[in-house]
Amino acid sequence: MNVNAGHERTSKARIIHQIQLIRGITSSTSQTNHYAY
Repeated sequence: MNVNAGHERTSKARIIHQIQLIRGITSSTSQTNHYAY
């Protein structure tokens, strides 16, 4: 198994998780603002 490949996979998962968090916060606080991620 390539260590770098595994690290990239976890990094992508982390980025996706943060984007979902940001989208959840923005959608719950302000329904009028729609950010395109």
